[in-house]
Amino acid sequence: MEKTTSTRRVSPANPFVAFPRDALEQSLANRFEEQVAANPSRLALHTKTSSLTYAQLNQAANGIAYRLLKQNADKDPEKPVALLLDHDATLISAILAVWKAGEFYVPLDPSQPTTRVATLLEDSGAVLIATDRANYARALELAAGKIDILNLADVEAVTSSVNPALSIPNERIAALIYTSGSTGRPKGVMQTLRNVLHNAMVHTNAFHMSREDRVSLLASCTSGAFLPDFCDALLNGGALFPFRFREEGPRSLARWLARERISCYNSVPALFRSLVENLQPQDRFPDLRLILLGGDRVVASDLEKYKRHFSDKCVVWTGLGTTETGNLRDFFADKETVIEDGYVPVGYPVEDKEIRILDENDKAVGFDEVGEIVVRSGFLSPGYWQRPDLTRQAFGPDPEGREARVYRTGDLGLMRSDGCLVHAGRQDSQIKIRGHRIETAEIEITLWRHQRVASAVVLPWEGNAGEPRLVAYIVFKDGGAPPDEMRRWVSSQLPDYMVPSDFVTLDVLPLTPNGKVDRRALPEPSRARPALDQTFVSPKSTLEVRLAGIWAEAFELGQVGIHDNFFDLGGHSLLAAQILSQIGEAFQIEVSLRVLFNAPTIAKLADHLEKEIGD
Repeated sequence: MEKTTSTRRVSPANPFVAFPRDALEQSLANRFEEQVAANPSRLALHTKTSSLTYAQLNQAANGIAYRLLKQNADKDPEKPVALLLDHDATLISAILAVWKAGEFYVPLDPSQPTTRVATLLEDSGAVLIATDRANYARALELAAGKIDILNLADVEAVTSSVNPALSIPNERIAALIYTSGSTGRPKGVMQTLRNVLHNAMVHTNAFHMSREDRVSLLASCTSGAFLPDFCDALLNGGALFPFRFREEGPRSLARWLARERISCYNSVPALFRSLVENLQPQDRFPDLRLILLGGDRVVASDLEKYKRHFSDKCVVWTGLGTTETGNLRDFFADKETVIEDGYVPVGYPVEDKEIRILDENDKAVGFDEVGEIVVRSGFLSPGYWQRPDLTRQAFGPDPEGREARVYRTGDLGLMRSDGCLVHAGRQDSQIKIRGHRIETAEIEITLWRHQRVASAVVLPWEGNAGEPRLVAYIVFKDGGAPPDEMRRWVSSQLPDYMVPSDFVTLDVLPLTPNGKVDRRALPEPSRARPALDQTFVSPKSTLEVRLAGIWAEAFELGQVGIHDNFFDLGGHSLLAAQILSQIGEAFQIEVSLRVLFNAPTIAKLADHLEKEIGD
């Protein structure tokens, strides 16, 4: 049985001030402006290129807000503003500006494929694309002359200390966050001002957030984890620190955490594991008091890693939450917490979120019995943007006739007698990959759109490192296509975390007696090198042989050629971090992610390392 800890064990960054319930009746803009009035000269935002106080951030947001009010005066207020911006200060200013103008936004990640971004833009019906100089050409392509564009580079010098001071009902939508859809069409989850504020209240009071906190922001703007970090800092007078992991990598992240004196770190468990694997004996984080691990299941070994590398005052949190519900459960662990099972539980109740575990007949199950996790609360999403059919399937009225509503999560769980909830997986095809919630059906539909694909099935397999990887099983119409062609096809349609690592060609898909695909009969992915356009060339030099061994282990392949492209083999940023960590240990040299992305083959990487080692 686990030894649990309570929220009182969280070390507060004084002076902690509780988030009052009456603050739920104001707007997000009001709450932020209260922090500006109380902390005008305190640091609000720090990036690689910008450092803004609360007064400066507020003035920048006001300048954008007035421009939005002017440009959108004749636009439909029930349609969002699209934000096509990088992970930097302008994005933060623009979000605040949208709220100050009484509007809501849909985030578009410039790193995602144009096809994917265009799909979200069209589905949202956005009235305007707000962008910057770096993404302006892409915005023009996406707008196609049908949507207005606001280049924020044109207004960045226009600031104002006068707030728009609009009266904004807190039931208005604050953001539209898209998640994967089982029909192949992404679905937009509506977040209201009141619900975002409620989640901020729950976090603030459980985590003891204060103006002394320095909060990491690693999640993409399209992720459900983005807004909680944003609000934990900027709605409490703390400082927000965006970091671009894709570009910087785990070693830079470790140095950055110490240098910037980050007190609250938040990431998916997979990224935390990458960070810890790359720590050096000299790495110390005396300011870090809270490690938040959300978006995926936390395992017992994650806590052991935390105990080895972080101070006694630092506490780990994990829990359960969805984009539709916000945070639902809390579990805190310290150096004395013992986990006897493989997975860390998702924990104990939070304010205003009631959990029930129901069987297939909607009857409550007993303690330690598995059933679907169903949420009852007055602080749920209104539903899915322009999808009343999906909203009716997932949301419903309170069966007891109260003002609350219920949401069927699709997650399985069991409740222990002490009220601790244990997550027990999913009851459908939805899975988590590197913290992102996806429907394998959406990937399958994308594969079916390829002109040479007759049928396709996508399954998650657990790799050697314990991280799930996606495997696509494909039946072709005319003899097949090389995996790198299929990978490029999917990469052009979907974000990188939805691109399968392996592509397996089958003559037919195995079927059950009733004609459905027998997923249990699908073969385990082979360790053989995939058939690529690139001819296999064996490593020659000692350095190439050692690198090929590291790559083969990381990709779980029998062999890798020196001209095989990292991305054609299914590589992504976390796998790159794993490879570079092993290279660092083998050669006592530090290599950045940029090097691997610029030299994505063993031959090119060996050339680079020979120069570094030679120096």
